[in-house]
Amino acid sequence: MNERLYERGIQVLSRSHLAVHRLTRGCFGDHWDGRDIAFVTTTGRRTGRPHTTPLACIRHRDGVAVVASNGGSDRPPDWWLNLQRQPLAELELAGNRQTVFARIAHVAEQRPLSDSFGQAYPRFERYRRRSRRFMPVVVLAAIMNTNAGASPVWSSPPPGA
Repeated sequence: MNERLYERGIQVLSRSHLAVHRLTRGCFGDHWDGRDIAFVTTTGRRTGRPHTTPLACIRHRDGVAVVASNGGSDRPPDWWLNLQRQPLAELELAGNRQTVFARIAHVAEQRPLSDSFGQAYPRFERYRRRSRRFMPVVVLAAIMNTNAGASPVWSSPPPGA
């Protein structure tokens, strides 16, 4: 299949998923294959505008882990490129929103998280086989819980964050 056409299909599916989630005010779209979907809002690296992307995720410590798979494309996903420029983002998971700090998983975390992701989302293995590039596991760690009335939950992002 043409790589550009494949990437466009992934983009259309992602936008459709987000539209259904927003139109139903979160009643649909919070899960995929029985697992959680995280809605991650990044700051566009060129436009400075917010961009929200639904991502398969697994819970990890005080946040979630996601994989920059782009559906197995050889091109990294825009949300990951945006996070490399500005690692602060907003995470919506199960109706709760919080500010997160994105970092690539440490070397010791990459393999176990990648394996856990493959177990939770069997389709991920197909993406990994399809691509010729390294697909990093990205940890989105909570910085402060922004839900009204909730007590702050602090994490420790790397210095300078």
